[in-house]
Amino acid sequence: MLEGWVEAPGDEAEWGDHFIEQLAEDLQIRREEVYKCVQFYERYPNLCDSITQLSWYYITHQLLPKPKKRKFQPPPLPRKSTE
Repeated sequence: MLEGWVEAPGDEAEWGDHFIEQLAEDLQIRREEVYKCVQFYERYPNLCDSITQLSWYYITHQLLPKPKKRKFQPPPLPRKSTE
């Protein structure tokens, strides 16, 4: 099932987003978990059939890269008028 999404052309990003949303809804899991599944498949395509001994926690915390931290920048404060 993931093969079709992974191999979809880049210009079909909207279709891919819809596919992920629908799959997450059907499986009743968060869409972030579906993205992690896809990320794992893309990174380790040959392991997918032989990972029955690995926990999902181990896969997501040891084998996949950590999510990038977003730097929060508060909006600039309005300057007081010096009139």
